[in-house]
Amino acid sequence: MQPIIAIVGKSGVGKTTLIEKLISEFLKEGFRVATIKHAAHDFEIDHEGKDTWRHTNAGASAVIISSAYKMAMIKQLKEEISLNRLCDLYLDEADIVIAEGYKKEKIPKIEVFRKACNEQLLCEKKDRLIAVASDTPHDIDLPVFDVNDSKSICEFIIKKVVQKKREPSRVALRINDRKIPLNHFVKEMFKQVFMGMISTLRLKRIDTPKKVELIVDLEETTKVDDSAKSPFPPEQPFS
Repeated sequence: MQPIIAIVGKSGVGKTTLIEKLISEFLKEGFRVATIKHAAHDFEIDHEGKDTWRHTNAGASAVIISSAYKMAMIKQLKEEISLNRLCDLYLDEADIVIAEGYKKEKIPKIEVFRKACNEQLLCEKKDRLIAVASDTPHDIDLPVFDVNDSKSICEFIIKKVVQKKREPSRVALRINDRKIPLNHFVKEMFKQVFMGMISTLRLKRIDTPKKVELIVDLEETTKVDDSAKSPFPPEQPFS
């Protein structure tokens, strides 16, 4: 999983402004940056009458619009996709992911505070708050940065979050979007067995694999045979 930092705070306090400045600072340092904005309520990015809106209005569960320069997907959801899953699926090429919001997620957070908007901080150290960006001093056991000093905040994030690099050979297992803990032996076993099977395939048009994903969808099997049971006990992780 790539490093993620959440910028949190009350509405109107300046989270987006700080994120804009942080993006610029990270780009200067040569980082590839991705951002993700959490919406507390429903939102709409499509416009009535547009082709994509007409596709959705006709009943399509997902619509993608793509060009040589950018792409976008509009997908109807039955439940919210977790932040980690979104990063796994769509933001894996980024060196750092900056999330706006997600104050309830168990990820490192920097809270933006302005005395004109706040009476007290929304988060505490137990919420994985690692610093405060503020326009007023705070008597807390955490670093407090000037909210306009994006350079120092960026340097702090690099030191405290980004430098915790990914494992050289990352192996992750998710079942129903739940991450299953794996020890080093099991990770190596999965990697060796999986790559051994891939080496037997004739993949003439594919370069040396750098990232390999396998998805097994058991939903259709379950619909056909309701007696089918998962081979994995619900609370028994691999170890």
